[in-house]
Amino acid sequence: MRMSTHASVRRPQQRAIKTRARLIQSAIDEFAEKGFEGASTGEIASRAGVAQSAVPYHFKTKDLLWKAAGDELFGLLAERLTARLQGLQ
Repeated sequence: MRMSTHASVRRPQQRAIKTRARLIQSAIDEFAEKGFEGASTGEIASRAGVAQSAVPYHFKTKDLLWKAAGDELFGLLAERLTARLQGLQ
């Protein structure tokens, strides 16, 4: 049996991508309603319809989930601003 010298890179499964997206959207909603301190990862997971263990699996900490939620919002804002600016030209 020959061992490869290169580590294989696994692509995320579609299910994992969808779970991560649901967690981010649920986090946005939860943080918007309760703020960072009031939001709980358990409630975020519940809103997303996943087990609470999915939160640390995908984001490690609540802080990293907060950052991912912010990145998502700023990404959407950038897309909309870009589209708006292109419409003005």
